Amino acid sequence: MSMVFINVCICTGGANRELDEKIYLMLDQQLRPLEPDRTCEEGVRVFEEHKELATEFLTLQTELVYIQQKQKQLAEQLSHHESISSNIDMQEVERRNLESEKVSF
Repeated sequence: MSMVFINVCICTGGANRELDEKIYLMLDQQLRPLEPDRTCEEGVRVFEEHKELATEFLTLQTELVYIQQKQKQLAEQLSHHESISSNIDMQEVERRNLESEKVSF
């Protein structure tokens, strides 16, 4: 469910700055960057860097889920095609057996 939201945020490409700014809040609590002391310039810089890294992390996590779903779909298709191919092979063997029987009569 949260992956759909991640895709929406990431796909804004900066068009919705508010969503882009808040995406880090989707991380587990222990992974979220801590709010900085706004009077400390370096703390604010590190916080902004962590937010960017969080966005990148969530983007990669979303891509990974998509790729895993696509892999599963392709594996199912491959299994189906292999099943059809196996069936065709069995039919070909049966046809050859029948041809051999026909010739022996």
